[in-house]
Amino acid sequence: MPIPKVMTEHHRCPTSLGGGKNPENISMLDVVKHRAWHILFKNYTVHVIAKLINKLYLDPAWEFIVVPRRKKVRR
Repeated sequence: MPIPKVMTEHHRCPTSLGGGKNPENISMLDVVKHRAWHILFKNYTVHVIAKLINKLYLDPAWEFIVVPRRKKVRR
């Protein structure tokens, strides 16, 4: 029988940087993935994370960028 994963709340914008507890700011992650995220990226913003990925991990011919999503238009 598989062991159930323990889920934790991950704040997309950290509370230490002004992020709230609203549902749009919360992702549910299992404990292992949540710890891994913070080991790699601490409480950095998405823009700082993108800069780190570009500097440390990607081939210089490529660039990882972060842009806001367009809001979905309801019809």
